[in-house]
Order: sequence, then C-alpha cells, then structure tokens
Amino acid sequence: MIQKRYGKGYPGEPGFTAGDVDYNGTTYVPFENTSWGPDYNDPLISGQYVPSGLPQANNVPLFEKYAPVKDHFSKFFKNGVVYQNGLTVNSGGSDSYALLSINRLENNFVIQDDKLTQNSFLIKAGKKLNNLRIDGQINYISRITSETDSNLYDDMLQKPSSNDIRVYKNSGIEGFLSAFSINPYYTVDHTRFETNNDYLSGILSLQYDFNKHINLSYTGNLSIKNTRSDNHNDGFVAKQVYTDSGETVDGGTLQDYSGTANFDSYYIN
Repeated sequence: MIQKRYGKGYPGEPGFTAGDVDYNGTTYVPFENTSWGPDYNDPLISGQYVPSGLPQANNVPLFEKYAPVKDHFSKFFKNGVVYQNGLTVNSGGSDSYALLSINRLENNFVIQDDKLTQNSFLIKAGKKLNNLRIDGQINYISRITSETDSNLYDDMLQKPSSNDIRVYKNSGIEGFLSAFSINPYYTVDHTRFETNNDYLSGILSLQYDFNKHINLSYTGNLSIKNTRSDNHNDGFVAKQVYTDSGETVDGGTLQDYSGTANFDSYYIN
C-alpha cells in the first residue's frame, strides 16, 4: 500500500532560489525522493501544476499536477507476453520409430527490452535389427536472456506518488524526477546482462537378446553445457550545469548537489 496523503518534499529543505512556501511545517522540493512534503489536500498547492523533478537539458523544469497518480508504479512496467510455438513429427512401425520436435519460446518480461528466447530441438529414434535393438536421443537447447540491473526496483521505490514516471522517459539522470535516484529508463538503456546458454545431451542405448531370458544392454550418455555472458554498465558523469531554473540546484551539476550522482562504467565478459 502506497500512502497517498503527502507528496514530495521535506521539512525545512530549500527547493527554490526565490524562497519556499511553508506548507504547515514542510516544504515542497521538486527533486526530492521522499514524501514528507505538503498534504495533497493543502489548499495552497493541491491540484496545482508545479515544477517537478530536476531541470531538463534546456534548464527548464517539467510541470506536474500536485496530486497522487493512480497506480503510479505500474506506469513504468508493461504487460509481459509469452509466445510459444512447436512442431512435432513422428513415424514408426513394428520394428522402428523416429520423432522430431522443434520448439521456440519467447518471453517478453514486464520491463522494456528484458526478454528470454529459447529454441529447442529433440530427435529420438530406434530400430530393431534381429536380436539387436538400438535407441538414441539427442536434445539441444539454446537459451538467450537479456536483462537490466535489478537495482532498478530500488530506484522505483524512491518515486513519490505525485510523479508519473513516463514524463521522464527521455530526461536521463540529470533531468530525472529525483536528485537522489537513477532514472530507471536510463538503467534499462545503459545496463545490460546478456547470457547465452547452450545445452546438448545425447543418449545411446544398445540391447542384444541372446534368448528370451538373457540379454546384454549398454547405455551411454553425453551432456555438455556452454555459457557465455556479456555484462556492461555505461556509467555516468554529470556535465550539465543548472542555470536559471529557479531551483536550488542552480550554479552546479547534479554531482555538486548530491555528491553521489557519478558512477563508474564496467564491462565483464
């Protein structure tokens, strides 16, 4: 349950260079990630369109209505969809059989660009040659996943209920709704965990019947797994100097204000 009584802000924290209105002991701060701000029903601000988030690239802030957004977390996520297709062909007779099965699975997750693609191939066959019976099976699976950083959820939890995150889709980090969290859209585009898994297994079974009561059998199997991963984070360095926005971040960069905005890049293979 997300509280929908108080919006973003913090008691005593300055938000605007021209001065701040006292809303019953607290202030409205457009780039805060906490919800200790004015009551949504406060007549001095309720329902008004107010500067929201950090200044954009042109140093002009976006405006949002000071009211709770319905289901504000869900605005970021999409419906996950699973597509599965398969084809199976088999034939056989009294002394032999063969089966071929091909399947493809596509799982598009609830976060944009996060997905799993899997292709699988199964071949089974058997043949009886007089007293000798031969059975074999080969199974190959290729699974490819692409996911972003799970820390994205921590940044989502820092989103006050007055913000519609879709407004900040193209705002990057320096124009996000908060100065103290990373824009999840930036995380999706710049942090990726790519994994390719290949599985191959095979079984060969031989059985020779000497008579009705005695036979000799042999079963051999092979299993191979190969994993390749490419993980990267593009990092971030604050470069925009805020000017003439009217917010208290003016005169410096996001790193100057928060001290924690910059983070290193990495690549792991």
